[in-house]
Amino acid sequence: MVRLITWLSLVILIINCSGGNILPTVLMSSRDEKTVFVACSESQRIESINIVDSKISWFIAMPIMPSGMVVSLDGKFLFVTCASVESMVCIIDLSRRKIFDTIPVGYTASAPVISPDGKTLFVCNQFNNDVSVIDLVRKREIRRIAVQREPVAADITQDGKYLLVANHLHNGRADLEEVAAVVSVIDVAAGRVVKELRLPGGSEILKDLRISPDGKYAAVTHIFASYSRSATKLSFGWMNANALTLLDLAQMKVHSTVLLDEPTRGAANPWGLAWSADGKTLAVAHAGTHEVSLIDFPALLAGLPTTSSNSFAAKKITPVLTFISHYEGLDEGLPFLTGARDRVKLPPGDLGPRAVVHLWLGQLSLSLDIAWCT
Repeated sequence: MVRLITWLSLVILIINCSGGNILPTVLMSSRDEKTVFVACSESQRIESINIVDSKISWFIAMPIMPSGMVVSLDGKFLFVTCASVESMVCIIDLSRRKIFDTIPVGYTASAPVISPDGKTLFVCNQFNNDVSVIDLVRKREIRRIAVQREPVAADITQDGKYLLVANHLHNGRADLEEVAAVVSVIDVAAGRVVKELRLPGGSEILKDLRISPDGKYAAVTHIFASYSRSATKLSFGWMNANALTLLDLAQMKVHSTVLLDEPTRGAANPWGLAWSADGKTLAVAHAGTHEVSLIDFPALLAGLPTTSSNSFAAKKITPVLTFISHYEGLDEGLPFLTGARDRVKLPPGDLGPRAVVHLWLGQLSLSLDIAWCT
């Protein structure tokens, strides 16, 4: 089922994840942005949907569960990861609407990323703890690059120099003072990890990673668990919260982290991310609260602290942020995002959105942002 929701200048088309045995989980737009491809994990097929009438144009049965997609730079092929113990990449010829080749990869493959020159495909192998590097000219895997633990999302910088990989969980013991998952920074030419960007302590269950259109930032969705606090209550995100971390790609470091919850209203299970073409809107799908956050990114940046000193936190409330100490008289912790966004609730029965994509349509003087969500 496809839903249509309007929000200011945005038109949001929602695909219901809860209907029947289809279970759509991944979205990808065609290069001309006239079509949206939907990977349906339960029915094991790829659907092609025309965005004009929101109807299925055609579908292709996959050999095993599809888990990720990316379109070739020329728009002629769709590379689909199919996840299992022995995963594969299926190459779909979009003009012929059929699978014409497959490439074996690792254990539970997902999150395919194509290089800016279109010659290389990167695939996350979650339970091998590595990334496959595939030569698309020869159509075969040429190497594996080890990362920390369970890679599930990735994106590549505009110059093609670095591949950023989100590790689902932290690596190692859970009883240490600092426990947090990392984003692995891979030097593509060298074929190895050159830096680990550790998220704030307690950051786990990383879900998605997307680089902004201007190439300056990357956004990461994840859970934030307060391991160091006594388990005396659950309110105000005391034990568990839902977070968004921004990475500064010029300095290749963590820029800031905000909690997507509000102090008395949760925003559970942040999952898929999508940037608008102009980089002004960042969409976040919330699988647990069945909604989409549409974040005014310039306003968010303007409202974030520029220093780590306590003087900023002492303000307790800003136009964008609210610190937990305002409610509890406690240490400031991470701030809640209480401004610079709209929360769009999905219609009743549209449950568990996990992916969202922005499309930009220009017809004469008319231009619309369209966000699809599964």
